[in-house]
Amino acid sequence: MEFLNEGYIGVIIGVIGIILSVYFYRKSLNRPRPAYQMASMRVIEEVSDSNGNIEIMFNGSKVDRVVKTQVAFWNAGSNTINSHDIVERDPIIIMYSEDSKILNYNIISISRSVNLFRAIINENSNQVEVTFDFLDPSDGAIIEIIHNDNKLFPRVTGTIKGNMKGITDYGKLAYPLLNRGKRKIGSDFYAASSIMMMSIYLGLMYFFPDEIRSNPNTSAVILIISLFGVLTCLMLLIFGLIRRRKFPERRFKPLNSTKINDEAN
Repeated sequence: MEFLNEGYIGVIIGVIGIILSVYFYRKSLNRPRPAYQMASMRVIEEVSDSNGNIEIMFNGSKVDRVVKTQVAFWNAGSNTINSHDIVERDPIIIMYSEDSKILNYNIISISRSVNLFRAIINENSNQVEVTFDFLDPSDGAIIEIIHNDNKLFPRVTGTIKGNMKGITDYGKLAYPLLNRGKRKIGSDFYAASSIMMMSIYLGLMYFFPDEIRSNPNTSAVILIISLFGVLTCLMLLIFGLIRRRKFPERRFKPLNSTKINDEAN
């Protein structure tokens, strides 16, 4: 344990920890990453009526149920996604069950109009195709789909060149996606806090009194302090990464329920 008596051991551990944290953080973002999150709400549930006296009508058509689903689609990576990056044989599709039907759909929020983000219902009335000119990091849109599927959430499929993992599902959120109340602390806060904590820690280790660092009885304490400092910074960076696993709500601008359909294209 004598090697722990040297104060620079803690400094080395701290520096290695922060270098590895920054490396893996940057590596995880250095590519285009198409991603989505969803939120759903049952508007009208299926009604049990053996006599057939109760019917659910939507725009003049009989339906079993009415469900609203909001899909946030955006570029969660660090490189731009261009329209030609979408593989022609595997476009980006929001897909419901085969026996279901999309009753209505709107793009309710976009990051920038220059992205030319579009949602197009295809020949199958249970699928919506997503297209765009380009998506810079954090660019995207939110599509609201009204459907009668008995499943709350659809499947999202598609292939983007340079992204072998496919379209990343960042999980489900409560409905609605926008206007979710007070904003939580962002990932930048955790990254800045991690750097600040490591700076304070390295400063303390540098100015540690020599008599304490040279005392064999305190070597274990110094080691514990070193590991605690590294783990604290790693935890802050991990929380920052977790906070990134949410669509960038601040970039999304609400629209006036402009319907984007086949005729608009």
